[in-house]
Parts: sequence; C-alpha cells; structure tokens
Amino acid sequence: MTIKKKFLRWLKLSIVPSLGNIFLKILSSTWKIRYTGYLSLNEIQFPRKIVAVWHGRLTLTACILRNYGIRVMVSDHEDGEMISRIVLKLGFRPIRGSSTRGGVKGAMSAVEAISNGEIGGMLPDGPLGPRHSAKPGTVWLAKTCDAWIIPVSGSAKRSWQFPKSWDYHILPKPFAEVIFHIGEPFIVHPDTEIRQASRELANRLTEIEMLCDRQSGIVFLTNTNQ
Repeated sequence: MTIKKKFLRWLKLSIVPSLGNIFLKILSSTWKIRYTGYLSLNEIQFPRKIVAVWHGRLTLTACILRNYGIRVMVSDHEDGEMISRIVLKLGFRPIRGSSTRGGVKGAMSAVEAISNGEIGGMLPDGPLGPRHSAKPGTVWLAKTCDAWIIPVSGSAKRSWQFPKSWDYHILPKPFAEVIFHIGEPFIVHPDTEIRQASRELANRLTEIEMLCDRQSGIVFLTNTNQ
C-alpha cells in the first residue's frame, strides 16, 4: 500500500468518523423534537425487540435514538468499517455483516444479541433499495428471536432533502422542529409467512412516515415505490 493510500485510509477510518460524529451531535442538539408516539424505547417493556426504520430516515433516527446501545448490522467491506466507527461513536453497537457481505455471520451475531435482550436495529429496505420495499431479513430475525418489531420514523419541514437519492433521504437543518414517532410494537406469529409479515411491516413503516411528513408539512416524500 502506497503512502497516499495509507493516508487516505487513515482519513477515512479516523478523521471522517470523528468529524461525522461531532457534526451530527451538534446538529441534533439544536433540534426541537416533538414525539407523537412513545416517548422512549424504555416505555416498551418487551424482553426482545427490534427497531425498524426506512433507510431514508436513518440519519434522523440515529441522532434521536443514540445511546440505547442498539445493535445494528454494518457491511464487512472497508466503507462498512468507516460507518461502523461512526455509529459506535453515536452510541450504537455495530454487528459486522449485511445482506451484501458477511450476511450469515452478521445474522447469527444479531440473533444471539437480540435473544440475550439487546435491542436490534434494522433497515428493511436497505442497503440499496428499492425504497419502501421490505426485504425478508427483519421479519426473519424477529421470528427467529421471538422479538417484537417497533416501527419508527421522523420528519422535519426544515430539512435538507435528497429526492434524487434512491431512498429520498432527509436530514433536519439546525434548530428544526422534528416530528418523531415510535410506533406500536407488533409480533410476527410463528404461522405467519415471512412475505405476508414483510408487507405488514412495510405498510406500518410507510404509514408512520407519511404521518410524520403530514405533521411536519412535507409533501413530496410521501410517494412510495411499493
């Protein structure tokens, strides 16, 4: 590895995670957050639970639900190492492996963590979409661990919006009023097919996202690719 590549790798793995963490913590500390569902994950007293959110509301949700020690799956590739360091600094606990790389190892680690009472975090339409299409992984994990799925979402009218990104990502601006909704948990019954339960999860997540968008005044983001 050349000196230039070593330097760039050092920037990616050391400087970028630190700067990203500082930026997000300062930014989110200025938000005025209005909760429209549960006020905290601690109000939901189930022994095993998985938080699910659409990919487009990932950054917003990560800023609000940090420091719960939520276990999140991150890919095994080098970019995943950078993301892993960022989420660790935000108060999450990464599990290496995703649907694109290291999936089996990551899935088994997630099963063990959630079965032992740790909170799981999943992006049903991640990492590459299509938007608002729930892959089977979240439901499979919930059935395997006998865990409750908690759908969450958030929105803010004053936000940076990225409609050209596949997930319509948003990030609230400084001092924005943020609507955040922790929805009703639901359990996937053993006799329910994964495809059927995934559709239910997608419907719940999209309904909550649209609710947050309406309350915050966002219109264009309520379209869905289901």
